[in-house]
Amino acid sequence: MSEDEEDPVVDEIPVYLTHDLCDNLFVYQFPVHPAASSGNLKVVKSRIKPENQEVVLEMGLDTSSVNFDKSHGELIAANVDKDKHSSQRTYPTKIMDRLRLDSSRALIDRDSYAVGTMCNGELVISPIRGVVSLAPSFSHISNVEEEPEEEEEEAAAKVVRVQFPRAESDRAKKAREASYTHFMEKTGVEPWFNTQFHDVDSAIAKLERTRLTSGFSRGGKPLDLTSENYLDALLPKETDLGSTRAPSLPDHLTSIAQLRELPLKDQVHRILEQVRTVTATQLGWLLGCDKSKILDCLQTCAVLVQGNWVLRSDLLYKNCVNGIPAAVIANARDFILHEFHQGKQIERKELANKLGIPPDEIKQIMAHLAVLRQNKLWHFRLPPDEEFIAEYTEIVDQQNLLWEARMRDINEQISVTTNPPQRSPGDARNLKHRRLLLTLKGRSR
Repeated sequence: MSEDEEDPVVDEIPVYLTHDLCDNLFVYQFPVHPAASSGNLKVVKSRIKPENQEVVLEMGLDTSSVNFDKSHGELIAANVDKDKHSSQRTYPTKIMDRLRLDSSRALIDRDSYAVGTMCNGELVISPIRGVVSLAPSFSHISNVEEEPEEEEEEAAAKVVRVQFPRAESDRAKKAREASYTHFMEKTGVEPWFNTQFHDVDSAIAKLERTRLTSGFSRGGKPLDLTSENYLDALLPKETDLGSTRAPSLPDHLTSIAQLRELPLKDQVHRILEQVRTVTATQLGWLLGCDKSKILDCLQTCAVLVQGNWVLRSDLLYKNCVNGIPAAVIANARDFILHEFHQGKQIERKELANKLGIPPDEIKQIMAHLAVLRQNKLWHFRLPPDEEFIAEYTEIVDQQNLLWEARMRDINEQISVTTNPPQRSPGDARNLKHRRLLLTLKGRSR
């Protein structure tokens, strides 16, 4: 044994690589499922979208268990299926006897993961295609408690703006294909494939597992590496981890790891672009930074609304939106934010008439800032942060002064737009008199 080896070699295990299942092998994660019962999954229905790596599992529930509330299960089933035909019911047994699990793709580098199987003292590893995380989907609640929709009156006439698409460059095409919208379009196009789920101890499952230990050759060439080089190749050092390719995300999303690499001001700005409304406490918890530094950054790129912070409108709207100038749409958004800052509730049609902006554009602004209640009024999305207002009175006073100055400018522009200057009857008579004098002077000459 050499001097640099402190521990004796207990056993040597040959390691082999197989690609027989690499195109169809997925790792399922169950974050809310007890690890002790992971092998006792009662799957009654399953389906998959392999290209987009989406999985849906319907898990059977033990309705005879003492932990199952039958009355509540029957109530949920009755609410979900109350207007459905018997052949279209979600719960044919008239009780919620199953739970749906929807997948989300884990944001990891799949090249760093593999599935290993021990067979006759040999370790056989197989690459995987992806990792999906399965969590309960409460679609039955969404179907019952849908948000109220505003009753829109049909307009007698509607102006339609005709838009012609421009020629798309290669760069713009790549950006579009990498966008979240394009990803959702691909997801909608791919059909669902119904699959049959086999228990871990079934004959077919055992047969498939044998493929994990097949398809490789034992005549491989031994690696000529020292122990230190082999460990470095097997587990890269921390300095090399940053060079690994991070999984791609939609354009409007940023991973926490990528966010940490930015300056603090850019981190705050990026988070506000994605969430639009946030509290200082939430930002401090997310970024793990001193709250005073975060507040300094917030005051440069956000405005205060009832103790919550919202991205500034001039930073959000830099270009025209559906033919509306950026300054006009920014003024409308600031007017809405100020109404919420004063604790008011907003009626969309009334506001559209006041601002002179189409109701659809107002709704687009509201969607990121507010929620629609049963009374058909829009309420600010977050409750007032009374703790912040009481603790940081100086910042609150400064923000109130900024709001007053901003609203003076907005009200002046709204007044000019909605009430253009008009000549009084006296002005018209004076103008007519001056024109008559000029005509007489011209004739006398």
